[in-house]
Amino acid sequence: MTFPCKAATVWSDDFNDGNYSGWTVESGMFSAEEKNLNPLLDGDSNIIYHSSLVAKGTWSFDAYFTAFGGGAAEFMLTMDNYGYELEMPYANMIQLYRMAGPDQVRVVYYTFQKSLSGWQHFDITRDSKGRLCIYHNGTLVIDIVDIVDTSYSESQFFVYIALNSGQAIDNIVVSNTVDIEPPPQIPFYMQTWFLTILAIVGVVMVVAVFTVFLGRRKT
Repeated sequence: MTFPCKAATVWSDDFNDGNYSGWTVESGMFSAEEKNLNPLLDGDSNIIYHSSLVAKGTWSFDAYFTAFGGGAAEFMLTMDNYGYELEMPYANMIQLYRMAGPDQVRVVYYTFQKSLSGWQHFDITRDSKGRLCIYHNGTLVIDIVDIVDTSYSESQFFVYIALNSGQAIDNIVVSNTVDIEPPPQIPFYMQTWFLTILAIVGVVMVVAVFTVFLGRRKT
């Protein structure tokens, strides 16, 4: 994976110096001797965080996937646990959570056609209108407007969480600009989730009408 250079970079870390200076370990153990950030404990929460004041912009990183997924990255996180978490719990799935103090709500998830393995690149962008886009290896996989936090403009931390020693994170770049221009957003009435709801409602209506018709014929 290449380490991008962006003009609006606020902070970055490629761990090429073999250490994780500037990071704080909350639990577990970590090493950067292999020039990426590696958790060392299995079956436990390896949690480490870095100061990060960016609440709107771009978060880019490489995550190493095993059969147990790629861990989790929390971004625009505040001291009182408000922000977002991109969770990579399985080799074929990612999901986005909104964190609000003790509460955690899943906003959306994406399932890959094939299981991921090895290094995977992710870019997350969020603009002032709350539009949040997630790219996997350059391909847009999640595109939402989260209206809940459009006025939210604080951040203190970027957090990496891993449950298995085989996972890792590398080439982290955080900038205060949206560095990938998203495509024009599809109106909600043309998006897959809305069309699916319409299809389900249509099927229910057809079944209901057919049931009423059969009932009348029997009488």
